[in-house]
Amino acid sequence: NIGASITRTVAVIGEHLRYDIEISLAQPAPRETVNAIMASTPDVQAFEGWGEARGAVVRADGTTGEAFQLIAPLAETKLFVPQVIAGRWLLPEDAQGMVISHAFKLYEPELQVGIEMIVRMNGRAAAWKIVGIVQQLGPPVAYVSYAAFAAQANQAGMVSNVRIAARDKDAAAQLRLTQRLEQQFKQAGIPIAALSTVGQYRKVLEDHFLIIVSFLLMMSALIVLVGGLGLMTTMSIQVIERTR
Repeated sequence: NIGASITRTVAVIGEHLRYDIEISLAQPAPRETVNAIMASTPDVQAFEGWGEARGAVVRADGTTGEAFQLIAPLAETKLFVPQVIAGRWLLPEDAQGMVISHAFKLYEPELQVGIEMIVRMNGRAAAWKIVGIVQQLGPPVAYVSYAAFAAQANQAGMVSNVRIAARDKDAAAQLRLTQRLEQQFKQAGIPIAALSTVGQYRKVLEDHFLIIVSFLLMMSALIVLVGGLGLMTTMSIQVIERTR
């Protein structure tokens, strides 16, 4: 039951990801160059260029919290439809609005909708108001609008993260597409920091949870063995006593 529940949870969260491939660039690249690469690849059905950076929460006492991934999707994104569990998703007019994943509650329990959070990004600190919380597996992630991110990070017209929907949903075809995209970005002089498919991401999550399920199965087998030995001992003693 636990294994089936984990598989279903991963599948439900995967339904909110309308893309098949994610590319994180080692450094921001011009949007026109990225658009040209995508347009020259017929196997790409749709794509979106987002902003991406590393951020850290600045607490009231001046200390800095754990680093997290800060993602800036387009306001009109069609490739990401998150499951909002509190508040709402980002709106185009959210100049300083931020949506966090529920994993943030593990590191910063006081964070909730309506709270103003100070985030340090690229050496600069800015205040963001939490407008929503989404359910998402993995480490803490925060989302802000691309316009607000570009203004804060001084990256207008630049792309740091590319989400791609492939025409062919076959895993082998998507692998070939990732190899082709990696080569095209290399030819364009754009270094890639990470490249993965959603299928690989889901497989990694399932494999991580499989360790927990396997551990529980081992504990169950151990309990059955110990219980069987205890029952056998008790029955043997009773038989010996009654025989005597």
